[in-house]
Amino acid sequence: MAEKRDRSDSVSAEIQAMKNAAADTIEPPAHAGLEKKAEPFWHDNIRSKALDSWTPSDLLAAVELANNQLEITLLRKELRKKERVQGEGRDEDVIKTLRKQIVEWQRTILAQRDEMQGDDLLASPVH
Repeated sequence: MAEKRDRSDSVSAEIQAMKNAAADTIEPPAHAGLEKKAEPFWHDNIRSKALDSWTPSDLLAAVELANNQLEITLLRKELRKKERVQGEGRDEDVIKTLRKQIVEWQRTILAQRDEMQGDDLLASPVH
């Protein structure tokens, strides 16, 4: 069963809100395998919702999302480099493969975001 959340007008909720405002982010779980270069993506994703609303499974999903965002960034850089090549050195098959991989990673990232936002929608009360 889900842990009961404090009322937003309670003293404990107010204290938690002040802590969250001072903290700004959460450190990733050590066992989750966040790539060092993916840390900016991690912090941006974590700041996308209230710090006290992140569950352990959300944090694991956020690590995977950040690592995937890094991967797509690296693929885009590689694609730009390959597209700049002119003449006989240009390998259209590699370019086509990179473009396909980027689209696949974009789909993965969108699905992960939808999944994370879906969890938020399930947790929020209906008005």
